[in-house]
Amino acid sequence: MFLAVTGINTAYLALLAAIAPVFAAIGCGFWMRRTNAFDKAASPGIYNLAYNILYPCFIAHRVLTSEELKNINTVLITPVVAGGILLLSFAVTYLVSRLLRLGRPHPQGTFIFASGIQNWGFLPIPIILTFYPQAVGVLLLHSVGLELVMWSLGVYILSGEGSWKKALNVPFIAILASLILNLCHAQSWIPQFLINSLHFLGQGAIPLSLILTGMNLAEQVKEGGIYSQKRALIAGCVLRLVIFPIMILAIAKWVPMPTVLRFILVVQAAMPAAMIPVVLAKQYKADVGLSLGIIITTTILGFLTIPLWLRIGFKFLEPELAGYGN
Repeated sequence: MFLAVTGINTAYLALLAAIAPVFAAIGCGFWMRRTNAFDKAASPGIYNLAYNILYPCFIAHRVLTSEELKNINTVLITPVVAGGILLLSFAVTYLVSRLLRLGRPHPQGTFIFASGIQNWGFLPIPIILTFYPQAVGVLLLHSVGLELVMWSLGVYILSGEGSWKKALNVPFIAILASLILNLCHAQSWIPQFLINSLHFLGQGAIPLSLILTGMNLAEQVKEGGIYSQKRALIAGCVLRLVIFPIMILAIAKWVPMPTVLRFILVVQAAMPAAMIPVVLAKQYKADVGLSLGIIITTTILGFLTIPLWLRIGFKFLEPELAGYGN
């Protein structure tokens, strides 16, 4: 019923075609940086434009106009589920790191951090926009729980220090402010030209951010190289691309939650490793090579595994997703 009502084509090639533009944008950025077609000196300014202006505009429009976030149950449970899944992922990666007898604090800390965090930002957003645009606001709220756990426990695992206050960045504040306005029914009294302006500016956020992601990956590969210890790299990839998708889909299937959140978790189950661990590994002098190896490998393989897990997830949760879009 779910697939018939929504019209989602779960054929593998159809899902592959749906995610291809995302990887095309990342590939363009990677190529531009590797061929020096884009001046490295301009990157900080472009990054600030994307992250501190365009992306907050995208967030504000999507959260402010989200009908799904008018449901207080969805608002309360979404960040809790997100944070709980990340805590469980860290616990699993810790146990695997002990089995691998990885050295402490690194590469053990880097392995736990890089393998445990899925990509919740610019990669899943275009996918959700394709299948269920109304769910993007819920994905953004979902990131609140992830950010808090990442900047507190996650960074502590990586560096021995951590502060949830570092999660209070511009996008984070934009999510909370827009959520409050949504709950106050601000869409009914905010001037329409302002909402239209947020939409117009926000449209450029995701393509530009994906291109910048590709540039950042190219830069990290150039500077740090790929980690050579195969055991840890293989284990990280198996966790991120096999074990955690099964775990997240099981949670989405059997833990009570709103339908829209189940849909978000299907997409999250399919995600490769997040991009931010390599940046933080470099900042905190952790094992940059291991972090980069897990990110690059899972992202490349993700081109093939993302549509596979989306197909499995949609089929597996079809009865639970029967209320999709309602």
